[in-house]
Amino acid sequence: MGQCCSNLSLDGLSEKTDLQKVQIYGPLNCEILQEQDAQQLFQNEVRTQVDLKDLRQQYLIEENDNIEEQRVALPYIKLLTKDVIYKGQWKNKQMDGYGQMLHIPSKTYYCGKFQQGELQGRGFMIYSNGDIYEGSFKNNTAHEYGVFKTIDGQTYKGQWQNGEKHGKGDYQDKYYQYIGNFCRGCKQGEGVLEFYDTFRYKGQFQNNKFQGQGELEYLDGSRRKYIGEYQDNKKSGQGHFIWPLYEYKGQYQDDLRNGQGDIIFNEGIKVSGIFVNGKLHDSQAKIIIGDREIQAQFIDGNIVSQNDELPDQIKTLFSLHDFDEDIN
Repeated sequence: MGQCCSNLSLDGLSEKTDLQKVQIYGPLNCEILQEQDAQQLFQNEVRTQVDLKDLRQQYLIEENDNIEEQRVALPYIKLLTKDVIYKGQWKNKQMDGYGQMLHIPSKTYYCGKFQQGELQGRGFMIYSNGDIYEGSFKNNTAHEYGVFKTIDGQTYKGQWQNGEKHGKGDYQDKYYQYIGNFCRGCKQGEGVLEFYDTFRYKGQFQNNKFQGQGELEYLDGSRRKYIGEYQDNKKSGQGHFIWPLYEYKGQYQDDLRNGQGDIIFNEGIKVSGIFVNGKLHDSQAKIIIGDREIQAQFIDGNIVSQNDELPDQIKTLFSLHDFDEDIN
């Protein structure tokens, strides 16, 4: 483990899946365009972004939504202020019901439900760069369940609140996948984070960082695993680190073994003592072999004296392992 997780800066990774509220129309000031001009403007802008027929297959548009059929049947095209073109249903001089809207300055296209002039209910939004959101809207922004996909391969499927990831969700990009709980856009609570071919962490998060109880398994073939406490992305508190030939049970601080701990070899041999900054550093450490106990002094991970002759097996183990943090 070492400094692996602290160097990854998990909170600094780019996740573009927060959908902020966009004020895309002002006071209702409708101007009916010439049908031919409005249709041409609408088609030209939408064509530069995405083929709507592909959306039905690629972005979860359900057949019973009848989006294409409704879009063709709607007769009204109006200009709201100078920036927004709307085609759809009206109620009390407000956009209400099913409709399509194009925000001209940002070239953002929305198709779905409206209520009292706001995006409200099921719909999808296409951004000028090709990013797309499909799901539920409330007060003009993503709310409850929705799917957001970016042109560079990021995907989020899950719960939203006021345009931010909030609740259960599944986020993926080319580097990693996270399945778990979000709070206001951050990984928070229980979750599983997997960096492809590197490691998998299952446990608690706070503000995008490992915090609390967790289990980290390396995916590099080394068969290493850590089970224990984290603080601010680092091993801190009680922990249990497992390697193929031995394991450590004891205290950690700032990602290093610090405090009382035991190293236990598969052969049943245990070395117990105080660790300082990752190294066994104790004048009264104990080497336990079955019923036999040898008292020894370790300085900076090296044995300097003992009260009894060490068996050859112990000497061999000590020659291979200096009890430094490199076995992390």
